Amino acid sequence: PVHVWVFCRNSSFLPQSKKTIHEDVCSILFVCFLSLRGPKLGHCPSYFVGPGSEGSCKWDRDCPNDYKCCVFRNKATCVPPIVVEQVCPDTTGMIGICVELCGLHGYCPNGELCCSNGCGHVCTTPITVKPGDCPDPRFTRQCGTRCSHDGQCPGEMKCCQTSCGQVFSEFCSL
Repeated sequence: PVHVWVFCRNSSFLPQSKKTIHEDVCSILFVCFLSLRGPKLGHCPSYFVGPGSEGSCKWDRDCPNDYKCCVFRNKATCVPPIVVEQVCPDTTGMIGICVELCGLHGYCPNGELCCSNGCGHVCTTPITVKPGDCPDPRFTRQCGTRCSHDGQCPGEMKCCQTSCGQVFSEFCSL
């Protein structure tokens, strides 16, 4: 059910049911609705193998915890989402300028993160880390488009080391 509340100048809340159209109890400053909760974080995987609760959902809000309502073989199923993580680039072996250029308390604008540059800290565009593990590079002989991080790969593909260098690869789950 959706509840409408009227916020009055004296900071009191009145349920809409207590106010009739003819009563002018207070001026309406804000009208709040009970959140229906939109889509949950992450996106649906392109395929899913594992335990799910088939036919149990119509919307994300029908699923428990952080699970999403996804359709596989024309059946709606609650499944764990693909969540992309934003992290600082690896600075191993780098030596940057020894200055602190991030804002107060490490604040950075425009979605940037306060990251080490090898000596100091600077606002940096984060890289994307997708869930899943890469296959063992000793057994991966494929060559393909080169990449340096997961965010450069389409869909659910990860940037993985191969015997040919780093290339796009389907993610491997445990």
